[in-house]
Amino acid sequence: MAYLLLMLIGGGVNYGVYAWLIVSSPFASQYPVVGVAAGSLAGMFVNLVNSRYLLYRFC
Repeated sequence: MAYLLLMLIGGGVNYGVYAWLIVSSPFASQYPVVGVAAGSLAGMFVNLVNSRYLLYRFC
């Protein structure tokens, strides 16, 4: 359950960065793959940090 909850945070960051770029950047609105890539990288980084420093530290 802890894994699922921590990875959902990364998923939220992924979607949040994507949505923010699509709304705020004309370039990302025209080329949505830029928003997808940025969101994926941000979510991946958050999931890495969550896994390394929170999840597996206490298990």
